[in-house]
Amino acid sequence: MKKEKCILRPLWKIGQGLTHHCLTRCHGKKNLLQGKYGKQYFIESVRMCQEKYEIELVAAEIVSNHIHLVIKTLADKEIISVIMQFIKARIAEKYNRAMKTTGAFWNERFVSTIIEESENPVNFS
Repeated sequence: MKKEKCILRPLWKIGQGLTHHCLTRCHGKKNLLQGKYGKQYFIESVRMCQEKYEIELVAAEIVSNHIHLVIKTLADKEIISVIMQFIKARIAEKYNRAMKTTGAFWNERFVSTIIEESENPVNFS
């Protein structure tokens, strides 16, 4: 029997006080966020997150099968994975409840790229 290689995922830099560009896709790249209800679930979920956690929402965009968020975490507060888990779970709950369905809504991981690490970056591009 052939031995399979174990591929480890790269570790995320999760420190606080960083600005992250996050992207997460719907399960199977399906257009589950299409239409006004997808936008409504997205907006409500982000607002709920802002009420629960101290974050700075820099930008947000919803596309029919994925979302983009630019979020600055604050020092000594929640890390980006907790924030994204909360937002993704709320959207999935709202969708599944409205559609009377169960099961996966999102692909398992989100992508997070740190785009800024200082308080006042000279060049933010």
